[in-house]
Amino acid sequence: MLRRAVLLLCMAVLSYGKGFKDYMRYDLGFNLFIMDHEGSTTYWPNTNTTLSTRLTPEVGFAFDLGRVEQKIMVGAFLFQNIHTYQMNFPSKWGPTVYYQARAKSFNFYGGIFPRKYLIGHYPLNVFAPYYWFSDPNARGFALQYKPPANPYQDTHIEAEFLLDWFGGNCYTCKYGRNALGNGMDRFSFMGASEFSSFKDFLKIGANAEYFHVEDQFLLNWPAPLKASAMVRSIC
Repeated sequence: MLRRAVLLLCMAVLSYGKGFKDYMRYDLGFNLFIMDHEGSTTYWPNTNTTLSTRLTPEVGFAFDLGRVEQKIMVGAFLFQNIHTYQMNFPSKWGPTVYYQARAKSFNFYGGIFPRKYLIGHYPLNVFAPYYWFSDPNARGFALQYKPPANPYQDTHIEAEFLLDWFGGNCYTCKYGRNALGNGMDRFSFMGASEFSSFKDFLKIGANAEYFHVEDQFLLNWPAPLKASAMVRSIC
């Protein structure tokens, strides 16, 4: 049965006039990050020197290559610390699994997808470089509006909306993990838009974020309250 289904799929691909390579999608990212915040603030009392590399391989299959291209991608992010003598690879990792639908002006991501595909501009007090590096994937969905560049049109508008349920699988959380290694009550809504004109000499943009954290494992870290203690404190 499985062999017949694979044969029918191959025949459909060949009859469509495209080869298998036309449906394959892949990407490989490599990053190097160096940071030294040793004793710089009260939030980093201990040594926080970091020297790490990160690989982000992806491979997937595209279908419906008409007006809306859809694809399923699977991959991972793999970290390797260089600042220690422990060279066990990877020192930290997490999965990448997402669905993408891309049209002429609209783009949609759903699942666990890399943040590098975001088009919005957000302030550093929301996303510092260290956070972008150590937690490269968003968990949720993103909807983007970015029409193709038109040399005969002086104005350009683009926008983005994102739901990131970053506590669902806390692969990279440094503080506040429960017994299952996650913090379900941590998510954020983000949005950004930008208007440009006069050959990009004029740009007007805005961004906003709603950050939701209602998690005893994070708010009371390193000694989260037990259920009985929480009931007594409420009473």
